[in-house]
This record gives sequence, structure tokens and C-alpha cells, in this order.
Amino acid sequence: MSVLDQICDYCSHRSQAGTTGCSNCGAPLAKAAAPIAAAVSGFSGDPLALLGPVVASADKLIGPAGKSIEGAVKGAAKSALSEAGMRLPQWIAALVGVIAMAAAVFFLVNSCGPELRSGWTSPTRTLPQTLLSASTCSGPGEDEQCVIAAGNPLLSAGIGGGRELAYAARVVSPQQLSNDVLRWRSAGATVVADGTTFIAISPTWNIWYADSQSGLRLETGALPNAAAARAFLMRSGLLG
Repeated sequence: MSVLDQICDYCSHRSQAGTTGCSNCGAPLAKAAAPIAAAVSGFSGDPLALLGPVVASADKLIGPAGKSIEGAVKGAAKSALSEAGMRLPQWIAALVGVIAMAAAVFFLVNSCGPELRSGWTSPTRTLPQTLLSASTCSGPGEDEQCVIAAGNPLLSAGIGGGRELAYAARVVSPQQLSNDVLRWRSAGATVVADGTTFIAISPTWNIWYADSQSGLRLETGALPNAAAARAFLMRSGLLG
């Protein structure tokens, strides 16, 4: 290590040969800091520009809540970086910001409970247990496609017409749910329940279901007849 490598970039204190940190302020010495500095050598301007990949992960990890959380955390990080930039070299401020953001995202994801981490917008979480147990579902986030096998007891006695029954379950906004209900009414549906939960049987014997409390919108494939549709509503637990 040369004499220059022993001089701290932050406080200009000279340390003994063989040390990697400043004995006066604790900052990395030039040679020890080189690999880290190289990692952010392309950085210029706002240190928050380095946080993009970390911030973007918030939305993937915690769904729609990621946007509001991202804004709050990014605002806090910007304030911290502003203060840090006044007294630290720019590469240190950027590095601290990246670490702080990563730690914040990790903390938020792991402190919000299992429901949030596992996809709190999953529509199937609000389905009756009888229906959920009989279904095989797949799909991302707020939109799931489900199938009940033809041989499942839920479709026995001709309810399924010997075929599997598919249905789509989605969590939608209150406005979209209201628009869907209006559209179903105008299509000539037979209304079975009309309150917080709207349930109807379409002219082609599909089941239309909307729960204004959870935002759940469910629509099944066609059943053999109106009687089969009503029987399915009772068996599945959708009718209560």
C-alpha cells in the first residue's frame, strides 16, 4: 500500500500500513474502497437512480400495495441520501441508499403477515371452502382460472352434465364490479340474490357472482339447465 493509499479520502487522516479502514473515522481507505467504487463508477446525478431495480422489486413482491409502499420508502431514502450526500463522497451515499432500500423492502415484505406475502389479492381466498376444495386454480395475482373435474361430487347427479366445470375468479374495483352487475341485469339474468352479494343465472345457465365487500367477481361456464345451476349454487356454498 502506498502512502497515498493510507490517506483517508473523507477526513484526510493517515493510517498505518496494512489497515483497510481509517483509524480516525472508520471510512474505507482508497485501496479497500476501490472494488465498491468500481461497482458504482457509472453513477452520476441523483443517487436514487441506482435504486430502480430494488424499488421495482417491491411491486413484484407485494402486489398493488407495492406502489404506495415504494413511494413512501423512496421518499424516506431520498431524504436520507440528501443529508448523506452533504457529508459523504457520492459513491458512499449511493451505496448506503441501495442497502437502505433493500433492507426496507425486505422488512416491509416480512412484516406484513403471511396473507400479504402469499398474494393478498388472490380471489380464491374468499371462496367458500366447499368450492375451493373441489377446484384446481391457476393464474397470477387478481385473476385466477379454476376447474372442477367432471367426476367431482360437487357436479354429481347430472349437475355438471358429465363435463368439467370451469370458472373465472377475479378481484376487481368497485366501479368495475358495479358495471358488471348492471351488464348482467340488462342481459336478462335470473337474479337469485341481490344485496351485498349479487348472484344471477344467465339465459344460457352460467352463474354470475359479485361480492361488493371483497370485490370478488366469479363467472362459471354454462351448466345443463337452470335447475342444475341452482343446485350448484347450493352445493358450492356460493348461495350461503
